[in-house]
Amino acid sequence: MQTRKCMNQVSDANSKGAKPNAKKGEATKMSDSKACNLKTASILQLQCKDKRSSYDSSERIASPDFSCAQNASCPQGRLSDEQGGSVSSGLNTFNDRKQSKLRRCSISDTKISSTSQMAKREDVVISSTSTVAPKIIDAPVFYPTTQEFQDPISYIESIRERVQPYGICKVVPPKTWRPECKLNDDMRFTTDIQYVHRFFNRWGPNVSKLACIRKHLQSQEIFLESSPLVGGCELDLAQFSTVMAQFGGLQQVIDKNKWSKVADTLRIPKAAQDRMAKLQDAYCKYLLSYDMLPKEEKERLQQEVTNECEDMRQRWVKLHTDNTDSALEDSSVDEDDEDDMDFYNECMLRGKSMSLSAFYRIARNVSNTCFRKEPTTQEVEHEYWKLVDERLIHTAVHTSIVDTKTLGRHGWNLTTVPSNHHNILRYLGSMSGVTAPWLLVGMLFTTSCWSCDSHKLPSIEYLHTGADKIWYSIPQSEHVKFRKAMHSLVPDLCSEGLCWLEKDAAMVPPSALLAEGVSLCRVEQKSGQFLVTFSGSYVANICCGYSVAEAVYFATLQWLPVGQVAMQTLRQQCKETLFSIEKLLVLLGMSEVDRGNAKILSWVLPEITQVRDTELELRSRLRHVGLTAAGRYGWSEEGHSRRQGKKVPTDTLERQCEKCDYPCYLSMVVEEQENDVYCLQHALEYIRDKKSCQGLKFMYRYDEEQIQDLVNRIELVVTCTQDDQHTKNKVASKTSVANAASQP
Repeated sequence: MQTRKCMNQVSDANSKGAKPNAKKGEATKMSDSKACNLKTASILQLQCKDKRSSYDSSERIASPDFSCAQNASCPQGRLSDEQGGSVSSGLNTFNDRKQSKLRRCSISDTKISSTSQMAKREDVVISSTSTVAPKIIDAPVFYPTTQEFQDPISYIESIRERVQPYGICKVVPPKTWRPECKLNDDMRFTTDIQYVHRFFNRWGPNVSKLACIRKHLQSQEIFLESSPLVGGCELDLAQFSTVMAQFGGLQQVIDKNKWSKVADTLRIPKAAQDRMAKLQDAYCKYLLSYDMLPKEEKERLQQEVTNECEDMRQRWVKLHTDNTDSALEDSSVDEDDEDDMDFYNECMLRGKSMSLSAFYRIARNVSNTCFRKEPTTQEVEHEYWKLVDERLIHTAVHTSIVDTKTLGRHGWNLTTVPSNHHNILRYLGSMSGVTAPWLLVGMLFTTSCWSCDSHKLPSIEYLHTGADKIWYSIPQSEHVKFRKAMHSLVPDLCSEGLCWLEKDAAMVPPSALLAEGVSLCRVEQKSGQFLVTFSGSYVANICCGYSVAEAVYFATLQWLPVGQVAMQTLRQQCKETLFSIEKLLVLLGMSEVDRGNAKILSWVLPEITQVRDTELELRSRLRHVGLTAAGRYGWSEEGHSRRQGKKVPTDTLERQCEKCDYPCYLSMVVEEQENDVYCLQHALEYIRDKKSCQGLKFMYRYDEEQIQDLVNRIELVVTCTQDDQHTKNKVASKTSVANAASQP
């Protein structure tokens, strides 16, 4: 029945004068002159094609000298096996390209201290003004002892100053440590679909041909929202069309019963259910009429698609890089245009809900599609960057972030990190995505693109089970050059300001960064190992197969000034924040001032003083423009003290400002008719535009006296402690002088 249906379609098309373009043994190819002339594609060709360095000749250097580290112990032999393996393997990709002229630098000989068993390696300092060739650097690896491993944040703080310049480090736990991770195969979650071939450049040969097929189908009122699935994997329609032409077209495939060979050529696993029947259905529905178009018609489609692509690209760039109201109005799109814009410009779309067992089956099929046998980490890395750079094969993979908890109460079980006494985020309580760990489920080629956490929060990730992960980071000394390189290589995906690179936007190959003069770090994370990402680091990672990892944020006192700046930057750029920095400072100050903890309060004082000054100034300005209606929120009478009228703050969910999405913890202005909420800064702008305070009400959690009293108490604790210390030092100095004078 299926064969007869396809033959009828061929006969009908021929009777209308359609001329099949695909002859036996002839592949359908796109003319280079018709390729999309996108700005990003031009930059890639001009700047990367001839300069692309092969990874075999990429220069690698050693990590810094850890001989002064008290807690960087590693048993002899383990470091050389781990690090030496990563260096010797290298990044063996693009061997067919022009050989790099970069000098090779190998890891220095490993020496072990007899007293501390610490790794001594060549210390190479990368300077932003250095004229040496760019390099790929081994990220530091640490092997803590059982005693050092008890407190994760304390251990990380002990190595932070020496490791933070690299952005990341790997921590290998003692052999005696065995965590538990029990997952239910029926656990369900919603995935994201990542299109690997679009990570570097949204437009390429495969996407171009798929766009032509899609546009042709739309003319026949067939709307291709997503590629058909075979074995849970998206079918590469562009390659499918080419393969059918190579086999002589539909007639030849049917007559000679070559569907099985077609499926094998497309690398569709034999275990995929009804793979040949699904291929026949997909071809007849989506490709048959397109493949039978005359050459001239295909060229016309290609030109139309190229023009549409450029138009959609410009509109997408304006919509995503210009946050002004006028830009948003000018770039408004209807639902159909939004779908087209996503097709041309997005590399990740929302997937569907599935169980963990279903995810594993898809992961297995994806791996079988790309590799005939279990690949090595180096083979995965080679194939990944080949897909990203050439953009010839449609590659769709799934990933998911799941809120969950693991078992056990050891300090390095990430469910206990939020409550660690060094972690100041514990004052926020339980917050999804902040103080609650999340599970990362990935498969072959699942990617975390180049990004820097917008809150500048450090994080810990533990790889519970599955294949390795390859991590890259940009050393701090290379951040300026990295930003310049990204603006040059993927200008449409970068914006201005501190938050200039969106998450999951671009995956630029290391070879392209090396060609732009940017050095980077690399490390392989294996099952049972930790990966620590430090504040302000630009990182990316690639999954080498099915894996389950767990990650969580943390923050120490040293993060406070950095976090304050990061939060204000997000607020100014109207980007959503995970929590209110004012809430963290107030709760931290209130908790520690009663304990008289001067060490913590000395870090809090300058930040909370700035918060007080800003808050009181804005409240004064609101009163000055005539806003007098006020009320209180977030407080209730304490049960045992109602007679005294004592009130305590309640843990209510902060509402977000309509303009900047910032959580309004200390205060807000409510437009009562529409129930809209504004932070004080944007409330002033609202009043200025409306020239009236009518319908507005100022709401506050703490009055001005309470805010000032909290700051005064913190100042008192810090000042008294400093005075006591000064007195002790003076007494000690006098005692020392007296003892010296009494000496004969």
